[in-house]
Amino acid sequence: MAARIDRKIKQLDELGLLEVEILPEMAEYMPDFHYLMMNTSGSEMDALCEEYAGFFRFAKILETVASGIASGKIKVPSGRIVNKEHKLAAAIDLRVRQLEAKGVGDAALLEQMVGHILDLQLLM
Repeated sequence: MAARIDRKIKQLDELGLLEVEILPEMAEYMPDFHYLMMNTSGSEMDALCEEYAGFFRFAKILETVASGIASGKIKVPSGRIVNKEHKLAAAIDLRVRQLEAKGVGDAALLEQMVGHILDLQLLM
């Protein structure tokens, strides 16, 4: 699954897509990402992130989008419940900042944020 995500991200990077353009292309890969987040240990996730740079990049893109929505830099498409999405994004952003302040990073950060994967999917 990580290899599949890695390959797709690399293909999209070769096309020169921006992160916000990559996300819709990755929607079908969210269940695989969620599965890996839920079913691998921290050390296994570290190994996947080290082996598959595209997989790690996808995780960082999700983090960036959540942060952008929370700050208002990324506008939520019209017709959706903005307040709910902003609250979700703000909660994710706050939690990431708290963990980073404690020195948690990379795959350990992803492991700690597993509970927000479905929220990120909703934000997409």
